[in-house]
Amino acid sequence: MEFNLNYKLDHKKDGLYLFEQTLPIFMRFCEELALITAFHNINMVPYNSVGINKFISLDLNQQFEILNSLKSYLQQLNKTSLKKIEMRSDGRLHAWSSFTGLGVVPSKDLFDKISATDIIEIYDVSSLQLFRSFELYNHISYSFSELFCFPWMELFERDSFVGQRMLKASDEVLSGKGNEVYLTSIPNHIVKETFSVSKHWIEMKHRLMAPLNRADGSRAGFINVFEIVNYGSEKSTT
Repeated sequence: MEFNLNYKLDHKKDGLYLFEQTLPIFMRFCEELALITAFHNINMVPYNSVGINKFISLDLNQQFEILNSLKSYLQQLNKTSLKKIEMRSDGRLHAWSSFTGLGVVPSKDLFDKISATDIIEIYDVSSLQLFRSFELYNHISYSFSELFCFPWMELFERDSFVGQRMLKASDEVLSGKGNEVYLTSIPNHIVKETFSVSKHWIEMKHRLMAPLNRADGSRAGFINVFEIVNYGSEKSTT
């Protein structure tokens, strides 16, 4: 569906406000993601009022960015399924199969330093998350609508000292000229959902960061790897 970027959300096109045209697409994409996770025995809520209200509040360009991210992610998952790669058993296989679609190239020895049970995340140069190991969804209670509409620094919270160290490490990886794997010395720490109902949390053992380049050698982003050593929920049982 084509949209005129000159329109504003308080304007109508074909008798509809613009968000009335983008919202059904957004909801359908979230539903498709929830079907994929359910197929892999992970129950994810496609959307809720918090995520939908956030999507509607964004300007049209931001809505398009989210729709493009969702579409790209769905294509990535479908291609992985066609290759018959089990997305939960080994995060390395899933990540490797996604590199071509993302247009990124890892260092040659990167996967020698990553175990089958590690959680893998891929970020672009703006720290927008492009990929996450499927197993991570098993520890998240947010809906897909929230995950794709809110920045990760709003969705999750950690100790400010640890957060600053991770930010510094990612800056060093992105600004460096080499392709070496950056083994961090960040201590184990708790990452908690900020405003979800269930308030899931994980204890993270950070393992490494490494740059990712495009085919022309320019920096495309970085890969972040950690191990989940414990997890739980702060949801009240009363």
